[in-house]
Amino acid sequence: MVSVVIPTYNREKTIKRAVLSVLNQTYEDIEIIIVDDNSSDNTERCIRTIEDARIQYYRLENNKGACYARNYGINKAKGEYIAFQDSDDEWEKEKLEKQLDILKRNNIDITFCSFNLYDGDKFITKRPKYIKSGYVNYDKILEKAIISTQTMIGKRKCFEDEMFDVQMPRFQDWEITLRLSQKYVIYFENEILVKLYSQQDSISKNTDKAIVALEKIMDMHKVNFLKNKRALSNIYIYCASFMGKNESKRHEYIRKGLKTKFDLISIGKIIKLILKK
Repeated sequence: MVSVVIPTYNREKTIKRAVLSVLNQTYEDIEIIIVDDNSSDNTERCIRTIEDARIQYYRLENNKGACYARNYGINKAKGEYIAFQDSDDEWEKEKLEKQLDILKRNNIDITFCSFNLYDGDKFITKRPKYIKSGYVNYDKILEKAIISTQTMIGKRKCFEDEMFDVQMPRFQDWEITLRLSQKYVIYFENEILVKLYSQQDSISKNTDKAIVALEKIMDMHKVNFLKNKRALSNIYIYCASFMGKNESKRHEYIRKGLKTKFDLISIGKIIKLILKK
């Protein structure tokens, strides 16, 4: 059985789509653990309209954040495998079936896939650059945040051993997969099996939290960032992308990125950053 953990908070407009995309999977041996992070809208009412014995609904007494809610769901899980879905996203029908086949066929612990991001009025395909389908190690994940929570499924013991960091304000998926990759075998399948929808009130829109989270990740993996110049340059340039109107800080991060790794890849990232602005 696969336990699908869905944290939710004030998602009355999208929660039903997310849940139905899990219930409609071609692989049916599942339980859905919905952890409501003390919503103040009609999220609970929307969930209650879905009649399926595989759904378990839990409501937290206080708002604790998505990481706490995911950990709560992990502790409730009974499946051999755990997958994660967000309450505003959508799975393709064969996601679980295909990913379970990958897990078993390759005798691995965790797998993830590519996804389409719907931002505004169009879908943008998100595939990790510079890697093909296959095994992904710690150094490759250190170089770039390539795994989104909704794309991931793995053995339950992995997530019981390494839970989400409730102190991380953003990039929780990057932080946990860095820890997981140091202990477990991770495999990437370059197939789009998830649709992500960008919401205006999403935590991913908070740039201040982004900088705090990135600097925390740098500090937690400081020794390895110093050994991997590509990874260190990438995270400096990534920080620059969140500086907005703070030009001096933005330029400071760009200088650090180029000083760490001065090559065509770093220069290309900076040009792309400038053009995007």
